[in-house]
Amino acid sequence: MNITSSKVVNILLIVLLSVSSTAFIYLSFFSDNKANPTSVSSDISVANKALMINPIIGDPFDLNEVTSKVIVVNFWATWCGPCLIEIPALISLKNTYASDDLQIIGVSMDDSESTVKRFSQKNPFNYPITMQSYFIRKKFGNIAAIPTTFVLDENLNIIKKFQGYHQKSTLESVILSIL
Repeated sequence: MNITSSKVVNILLIVLLSVSSTAFIYLSFFSDNKANPTSVSSDISVANKALMINPIIGDPFDLNEVTSKVIVVNFWATWCGPCLIEIPALISLKNTYASDDLQIIGVSMDDSESTVKRFSQKNPFNYPITMQSYFIRKKFGNIAAIPTTFVLDENLNIIKKFQGYHQKSTLESVILSIL
């Protein structure tokens, strides 16, 4: 086996990229010192057992008071390709099953609320979008990959957790099993 210097350089670059990607993911999603519960603007809060959702556009509401049979919570980001492919499916599901008691909530993992506002103005959602926060991590745990989607029942029990992109039919089958 003949290993050339260009092969060694390529292998080192791949290792370096892997290590830096792992460090980025760890610092982005598992570092707790980013969250300061006293300075959160758009989030789900747990004060007084309320799960207040403060959408970036629209009026706040208490998740505990949502009367939907099925609640889908989707973690996404404006820079995430698979997330952007999944969003039209979520919009379609909301259009199809809103009258059947489906509520969808998007949780952006972006660093900037203004970025998400600009994105949502160009690409309108038919469901509320909030920013990730300490309180959301407290309810759903750290999100290791996006998109990540939780399907909850009317009592806010997590029925199913999907990591990565899933087709509309996969999400729809779980939703229909609860409706």
